[in-house]
Amino acid sequence: MGGNSRNSTDCSTVEMAFFTKQKGGLVSRINTLLVVNTILMAVIAVMGAYRHRYRHHPLIRFIYLAATTLFLPIVSYVVSAIENPYNVTNYVLKYTVITAKCEARLHVFSVMLWIGLVQIVGTNAIATVAGDYREGRSIAPPAVQLVQAIWTSYLAYTAIESNLHPPEYFGRFPGPVTDPKKRSLALGSNPRLIVGYMEQLQDGVLNCTELVSEHVPPPLILMKEDTLLVEKQPHGYSLTRMNNNGLVTLDRVWQLNVTLKSGPTTQHKDLCLSFAMFKLLRCRFARYKVSEAIFAKANNFICHVLLEDSDDERVFGVIAHELSFLNDYYYTSLPVSYSKSWLPIVSTCISLLSIGYCLLVTNNFIMESQSSESEQITCSEFHCDPPYMPQGGSSLQFGALLFDQMSLSLLVALVVLVEAREIMSYICSNWTKVALTCHYVSHTSWQQSPVIRKCVGLLLRTRCKFMVHWEDKMNQSSILVLRPRRNLVALLRHLLHLPDQKKVPRPVKAAVVDAVRRYKRTGRQTNGATHMQLHVNNLLWTSQGTKGTADVILVCHVATSILEVRSRRQNKPLSNHEIAATHISQYCAYLDAYCPELLPDDAAWCRSLYKAVNKDAARVLRSDRVSPATPEAEDQQLVKLLSEQSKHHVLKDGAELGRLLTELPEGEEVAWKALAEFWSDTLVSVAAACDNIDEHAEAVARGGELVTLLWALLAHVGSVDDDTADAAATHGAPDAV
Repeated sequence: MGGNSRNSTDCSTVEMAFFTKQKGGLVSRINTLLVVNTILMAVIAVMGAYRHRYRHHPLIRFIYLAATTLFLPIVSYVVSAIENPYNVTNYVLKYTVITAKCEARLHVFSVMLWIGLVQIVGTNAIATVAGDYREGRSIAPPAVQLVQAIWTSYLAYTAIESNLHPPEYFGRFPGPVTDPKKRSLALGSNPRLIVGYMEQLQDGVLNCTELVSEHVPPPLILMKEDTLLVEKQPHGYSLTRMNNNGLVTLDRVWQLNVTLKSGPTTQHKDLCLSFAMFKLLRCRFARYKVSEAIFAKANNFICHVLLEDSDDERVFGVIAHELSFLNDYYYTSLPVSYSKSWLPIVSTCISLLSIGYCLLVTNNFIMESQSSESEQITCSEFHCDPPYMPQGGSSLQFGALLFDQMSLSLLVALVVLVEAREIMSYICSNWTKVALTCHYVSHTSWQQSPVIRKCVGLLLRTRCKFMVHWEDKMNQSSILVLRPRRNLVALLRHLLHLPDQKKVPRPVKAAVVDAVRRYKRTGRQTNGATHMQLHVNNLLWTSQGTKGTADVILVCHVATSILEVRSRRQNKPLSNHEIAATHISQYCAYLDAYCPELLPDDAAWCRSLYKAVNKDAARVLRSDRVSPATPEAEDQQLVKLLSEQSKHHVLKDGAELGRLLTELPEGEEVAWKALAEFWSDTLVSVAAACDNIDEHAEAVARGGELVTLLWALLAHVGSVDDDTADAAATHGAPDAV
């Protein structure tokens, strides 16, 4: 900050110093706010993409709300501070009025461009959802975002008009979800259409010539619902005409003879099956009470494909894709973009134009700033009392255009990343793959073209890691932590009260899928795990004396942990049964501690029980630490400590059960096999007994839970206890962050 002076000014040194201080302070504040708001835009962009997964954490919510709240005041202050820089600037020092003419051509240009860039970033961070009124999850663009767009556009217009600059400002405006979207048969009204369609399909009203069998799916709707003619009925829409070739159903995809060369031959079939299952699952979220017989054909086919004719990896893949469709529909604007086939193309073109515009204009600004003055504001023609414009004077320069270049470069990089992610989300999206498959099925000319067939197959093989919704991980928690980890990641997760995470092992998947098969085969309907049994040869432990599911989980978790301590001394790879038992045991303990709403018991009681047991266990382990010097006796020490010093009945019962398991004459492998079956059956029973739809929706938003995947699978094979649905909390849209 500085300048040169000429002797023609009639202002004293003190007056010039005062002017320099005031004007320099203003420029410094503007530069600081430009940088701060650029950082806030980065926060909004990142959390706008991932806020639904992490919004349950208070710190994340605070940061996001702070960023969105500070955005508008900062923009308003910056624009008002640089407005009308060509007019005379007045500063009063006691009884002296100081006037000067200030110019900031490139600085105003950069601020206008900056406003446009932040508007692009802010618009990309919002989500638009068109849902059924019974789902309670329709989300229009936030009114705050619309007000911000209007206000920033007004500020840009006034600044451009006052400074006679061309309109370099460019921004996006959020498009509202209109009533036709909510009434669309493919979007908001889809659950009502599916219910009526499935009822007609079951009654044989629809003229479906294809025979539905275990190998040929029923004609479940995929796309092109808006081509149907329907009329309103008490339980949904009724189709008045079915001979419409525009409707794409699952059986047409399943019978597609021409391979798309998309890797595994079942890939496009499985993806379309997931999409059809997603539409069926929306009926449950909309709480349509329909007879199980209406979905019998679909359930029988899904049961055959996933439980009888598939491995566990395929089962998890199909359900994970189904929940990813559900997550996209409830928490992103992606499905609305597919309401018309041309909308994704238009959106992609807009993103490409945004990237090109930002790069071009910013490059021109940097080139022009390098070939001209390097200051942000230049003031000249000073005069002090009386306040009139003199013909000469000194000149002072304030600020450096380097600040503008830095903030613009960071914002342009952010816009490019945001828009590139938007483009990739269309290219790699499962919605695009399903839409392409449906178009391929309904257009014979596509099937006859080798070029189109090759392009469609190439897109179906496209994978993007950031588009993977479920990361194939399961959270873990433990009551008996004998050797806590001390690395930085573990300490950070403990500080943020986050559970440990592990990749779901293959033995866990195999165990729970086998448990689902047993559950479906026996037709067992239980209230969670309160009637479970652990049977190991001559040892029979029942849960009759426990108060609820959380009691059973914690007692058996303590026993499993004791057996795990005993197994440490053996220097051999862990068996599949031990891997499955320990991982599911710690996952169930995590549900009790962090997600008790996903258990059949009262959530508050589950939390209080876990806290009491965990506190008592920590007290016991602190009072007399278990010595690892003699690993043969370490489990015995642990049993003795818990039996003698613990106050809670859960720890005492768990220690007794653990002692019985460690003393089995048949050996540890027999115990692990029984525990693996017990834990997998327990988890499946919990998933079947808890039909808390809102909590499962929250779990989907966080990235998915293993118990939610099992719940969705059980819902499709007709094994969810629908009686618990009435006890679920009143549904509603989760608070937007």
